[in-house]
Amino acid sequence: MSKKTFDFVIPLYKVRWNTQAVVEGITHHYKPRTIHIIAPESEAKLLEQKVKEWQVAPVYTHKEEYFFQNNGLTKEAICSELDLGKSLYNPGWFYQQLLKLGAYEGIDNLSEWFVVWDSDLLPVNTWQLISTHQETTQHKFALLQHNQYGNPHIVSKWAEWITSVLGVEPLTDHEGTFIPHHMWFKQEHLESFKNQLKSYFQSDENWLLLMMRSANQFETFSEYWSYISWVAAKSPADLAFYPYENYGATTERFFDDGTGLFSAALRSYQSRIFSTEINSYQSIVSNPAIFSPSYIDIESFIREKYEPDALPSSLSFESSPRHLKKDRKNTHIEEQRSQWNPRKFQSDLCLNLGCGARHLDGYINVDKFGDPDIRLDLETFPWPWEDNSVAEIEMSHVLEHLGQQTEIYLKIIQEIYRICKPRAKVHIKVPHHRHDNLLHDPTHVRPITPYGLSMFSQKLNKERQEKGYPTTPLGIYLGVNFDLIEVRYIPSQLWYEHEQDRIDDTEYLLQQSSLYNNLVQELDMTLVAIK
Repeated sequence: MSKKTFDFVIPLYKVRWNTQAVVEGITHHYKPRTIHIIAPESEAKLLEQKVKEWQVAPVYTHKEEYFFQNNGLTKEAICSELDLGKSLYNPGWFYQQLLKLGAYEGIDNLSEWFVVWDSDLLPVNTWQLISTHQETTQHKFALLQHNQYGNPHIVSKWAEWITSVLGVEPLTDHEGTFIPHHMWFKQEHLESFKNQLKSYFQSDENWLLLMMRSANQFETFSEYWSYISWVAAKSPADLAFYPYENYGATTERFFDDGTGLFSAALRSYQSRIFSTEINSYQSIVSNPAIFSPSYIDIESFIREKYEPDALPSSLSFESSPRHLKKDRKNTHIEEQRSQWNPRKFQSDLCLNLGCGARHLDGYINVDKFGDPDIRLDLETFPWPWEDNSVAEIEMSHVLEHLGQQTEIYLKIIQEIYRICKPRAKVHIKVPHHRHDNLLHDPTHVRPITPYGLSMFSQKLNKERQEKGYPTTPLGIYLGVNFDLIEVRYIPSQLWYEHEQDRIDDTEYLLQQSSLYNNLVQELDMTLVAIK
C-alpha cells in the first residue's frame, strides 16, 4: 500500500453490530491518516466512547445535524427543500449523499483526495486504493455492483439527472455500475461539480439547497455516479477503477441488522470458540444490544466458512427491511448469490413464463419454443408445479398470445392462482389495448386490460355486485382472487413527440388515451395472489 497520506469519511445513520468491524477493517487494510464519521448527534456521542476500545486509526466524529453550519444551514433546513411525495428514499438518504459530496466543507484539513466509504461495507479480500501506473499515482475504486440488476426506473432517473444537470454523458461500463459503495473524491472536482449545479439552476444559492431541489425535479440523484461521470468528462486522467470481474464478482450483499443469518452463525461460532472462557462472554455474544465483534473476529469466521481461494472481496450488511421486500427481478446478483441472503432459505421459486429469448437469472425460464429451462405449452394443463409453491411470476408480452378460446384463457388464470403462494406477485406486461402493436401481430388473441384483470378480485366482484354493475364476477366463479396493486402506463414515441411539456403528466396521458389511439404503448401491471 502506498504511504501517500489520505483520510476516510463515513456517513453513518446508526451504530450497528458491524460498525466496529468495518472501521477496524478499513484501518487494517488501508491505514488512513484519519477516519471521520458523520452521524446523528446521539450516535456520534456513542461512537466517541466506543472507539476508545477499538483497534482503529484516529477517529473523529461529527454531528450531522450541524455539519454544514459554516454554510449557515442545518440538516432540517436542507431537508425541508424536499417535496417528494411517495418515494423509495427518505430525506435522510438524500442528506447522506450531500454529506459525501460536501465532506470537505465540514471537516477541517481533510486531504485533497479522500475516500468516502459506506458504513455497511466490510473489506475482506480487498483491493488497493492507491497504485502506481507508469510512474503516475492512481486513486482507484472497485466496481462492486453488476449493471444487469436493480430497479431500471431509478437508474434511468439517475442518468437523466446527470445528462440534464451536469450536461455530460453518464459514465457506463459493460458489466459494472458506478454505484460502488465507496469512492475517491477530489476537492478540486467537487468544486467544479457544484459550480455546474449553480449554472444549471442559474442561481447563486447554496449548492446543498439546489441538490435537494433537483431531487424534487428528477425524483432522485446518485452521488457516486454523478460525480464520477463529471470527472470522466472533465478530468479523465483522474479516473481509475478496477473492473467488476476483479472484485465485484466475489462481493456479497445481504440483509443483516444483527438478527440475520450471518450474525447468527457468527454468534454460534464465537460461542464455540470462547466456550472455555468466562461465562459472561456467552451473554455478550447472545445479546444484540452488546454484540459488537471485532474485525479479527469476523475475519476468522469468514475464513472458516469460505474456501481459501473463494474469499469474498467485501461484504455489505444491508440493514433496511426493504431488501427483504424486493421483487426478484430487482434483486442484485450480489444478493442472489450470497449464502447469507435470507430469501434463499424461503420458498422463492420464480417462473418466467413464455420467456422466449429473454431468460432471467434466478428464474425458471419456461416456453413452448426456443431453448428454455423447461419446455411447456402453457395451454395444456395441469402445469408441473405444486399448489402454493411459486413466489413470483414474470409474464412479459405473453398473456395476449394465450387462450384464444375463453375457457383456455380462464384456465390459465386458474393455474396461475393454483401455483402461487399467498401474496405471490405476478408481473404482466402487454401491449396497450388502443395501440396498433396489439393489432399488428396475428398471434395476439385478446387485449389484456387493467379492468379485465381486476375482474379476478373477489373483493371488487362483491363491491360491483352490490352496486349493480353488469360485470361478471370471475374471481368468485373461478375460485381465484388477485389484487391488482400496480398499473404503469408506458407512453409511445408519439406521446413524447407531441406532448413534450407534459411528458410526465400521467393523468393527462390517461385522459388523452381514452380519446386517441397509440398514445400508450404498453401496460406494466402487478397482481398479488390473495389466499
